[in-house]
Amino acid sequence: MTATKAGRIRFGDFAADLTTGELFRAGVKLPLQDKPFRILSFLIQHPNQLISRHEIICKLWPDTFVEGDLCLNVAMRRLRATLEDAASHSRFVETVGKYGYRFIARVRGSHPHEMPPSSRDRPRLAIFPLKQLMGSEPTCFCSTLTEVLIIQLRRLNPPFAVVTPEFTTERAPKGKATLALCRRAGADYALVGSVSEAGEKLRVTVRLLSCELQSCIWADSYIREANDLFAVQEEIARTVARTLRGNLYR
Repeated sequence: MTATKAGRIRFGDFAADLTTGELFRAGVKLPLQDKPFRILSFLIQHPNQLISRHEIICKLWPDTFVEGDLCLNVAMRRLRATLEDAASHSRFVETVGKYGYRFIARVRGSHPHEMPPSSRDRPRLAIFPLKQLMGSEPTCFCSTLTEVLIIQLRRLNPPFAVVTPEFTTERAPKGKATLALCRRAGADYALVGSVSEAGEKLRVTVRLLSCELQSCIWADSYIREANDLFAVQEEIARTVARTLRGNLYR
C-alpha cells in the first residue's frame, strides 16, 4: 500500500511518513520499529537542533527511570542500521558527545501540523556562560549568575525556549564564533555577557545577539555593590529577563 505523501519528510533518498509511521527508501518500505521511527520523527522535525538524550527519553520512555539510557542506545543502533548511518561518519544523525543528537541532513517537505521556524510562538534563546574579565572575584559568581538568568527566563509568562550552556559551548570546534554556534543549536538569539570587578563594585554587561541579522540588537550594563552577591544575582537576572521579554515579545 502506498502511504499518503501529505505527511512525508524527505532526506537523502529516504522518506519518512509521519502520519503512518513508515520509512521508505527509493519508494520501498523499510522495516523499522516504533521507537526508532519516533526518534527519527522527533529529530527530523527539529533539523539542525541539538536534542538532548534526556528530552528523548522523557518523550519516548516517560515511565522508565533506570533503563532509559539503555533503551535509547538500542533504538539508536537500530535506527542507524536502517539508515546505514555510522555514528563516526554520520550523514543524517550527528551524535554530540554524551548530551544528545542533531539531525544534520537537508530535509524536504513538512509535517502538516508542524509550525515553520518563523512562526514559533516562543523565541529560541541560546545562553552563553558569562565571562570573568578582571579582578579577584571568583568565577563562580559568573556561573551562578548564568544559572539564575536561565531560571528567571524560564519563569516568564510565556517562557523562552532556552538553549542552555551545555549545548552552546560543549564540544564547540576551536575558533567557532558565537553566532555560528547559535546556528548549530538552532537558536534565534544569543545572550552573552561579562563580569568585572573594581574595588567593592561589580559591573555586569549583557548583549542580545540576533542570529538572523548577525548583529547586537540590545545591550546594557549594571553596576552594583558587591556586599550581597546573591541579591545582586537575583536582581540583575530578573531585570535582564523582563527586558528581554519586552524586546522579543512585542
